[in-house]
Amino acid sequence: MGSFRLDAAQHTAGLAGLNADAVLDALAGLVDKSLVKLEQIEPPRYRLAETTRLYAWERLIDCGETDAAQQGHVRFMSAFIQEAYNTWLITNETEWRQRVEPELGNLRAALHWAFAASADVAAGIAMAASALPIWLHRDAHFQAEGLRCARQAICLLSPAVPRQIEARLWFASALLRPYDQLVEKAAELERSVILARALGGGEQLCHSLVEQGRLLARMGRGCDADSTLDEAESMMNSVAPQRLRGLNFMARAMLRQATGDLMGASRMHRRAAAVMLACGAESLALCTMNNLADAAWAQGDLDGAVDGFSRAVELARRYPLAGADTVGVPLGNWAAVLFEQGKVEQGSALIDEALTLLRKADKAWELCDALSVRLVLQSRNRDAAQVQGFVDAVYAASSEARQPNEQRLRDQVFDRLRESFDDGQLRQLHSAGAQLTEDAALCMAL
Repeated sequence: MGSFRLDAAQHTAGLAGLNADAVLDALAGLVDKSLVKLEQIEPPRYRLAETTRLYAWERLIDCGETDAAQQGHVRFMSAFIQEAYNTWLITNETEWRQRVEPELGNLRAALHWAFAASADVAAGIAMAASALPIWLHRDAHFQAEGLRCARQAICLLSPAVPRQIEARLWFASALLRPYDQLVEKAAELERSVILARALGGGEQLCHSLVEQGRLLARMGRGCDADSTLDEAESMMNSVAPQRLRGLNFMARAMLRQATGDLMGASRMHRRAAAVMLACGAESLALCTMNNLADAAWAQGDLDGAVDGFSRAVELARRYPLAGADTVGVPLGNWAAVLFEQGKVEQGSALIDEALTLLRKADKAWELCDALSVRLVLQSRNRDAAQVQGFVDAVYAASSEARQPNEQRLRDQVFDRLRESFDDGQLRQLHSAGAQLTEDAALCMAL
């Protein structure tokens, strides 16, 4: 467990009969004796020295009060995480994360105790269901931790668990899965939608439908995505916060781009960016800026795309809570446009940094189409054919549809490869590439 707020200590100690003033006085005394450190932030937080923590734990053991103390901690964290989930979509993102994320250590401790030896399974399931936004906008390591937590809770589901909690839990598992598990993501989102619809709709159903529509659009299932988003949009006037409206615009833009309506996609991207900036969803606003540059790229406006991606990278670097992919994705796209312009040296400097970042986010394979372009520009055609075979196999296994720009890069690569190899040679190299691991393919590309 890490640091803690005064109200957390007062709540937990209050269950043992101590009043709030007594807890404050006790902490002040411990701070004066340097046994507890007071962190001068807002709101203030306290941190026990390791020796103090171990001594306090031993005293709890001696008194037989460890379970009572941990139960009190779990009750506080359950209420805190529930409130965090309820305010997730309506609070400025930076403010929300600065308030909630210092409690990550406490959340881990509460979940561990709740699930350990079935100490309080119901509380553990409820916390796992509501902890989604804490894990979601972090790097792949944290998302994987959140997914493990959600899956553990799913395995413990019983008929006694409220349907609302179950719907949130399937929703959390779906959103935390990586995009190379699209089939599983789609099935879990569908389950969340069914449960939320049975509960009579509301914000949970609207959110599940928006995310389902975005996923279907990404999978290339345009008609299904369109009808799903229509249903979500029909509910928005009564239940949806602005951030959900922005997510809906993002999904609509993806659909328009996939059908070749590039001007319509750009309009939707602009609407999404305006909504996200207005409601304080900074990370999603950065995502829409990347998408807007992507739309310019798809329209053949390479100079406009370079300008858009460079501005997205500049803003992402200044964003205090940026994850690896927040910077890495627009950086990789910027490099790909430069390769398409034949600017190998300029693009290489960018894509090397993008690879370093996206490896942390488990998304490095998404750069392989751009890396294949660089390889043919460097006359490394055999390597390009194998790297292309690897990334084609990844797309085939994931059921994810290539975005138009990546598809165009792939087509350009194969146009060049057919000038160097006959069909049999190209199939052989492509098949060999399909057997490569991601590390081997990236090593070859570099």
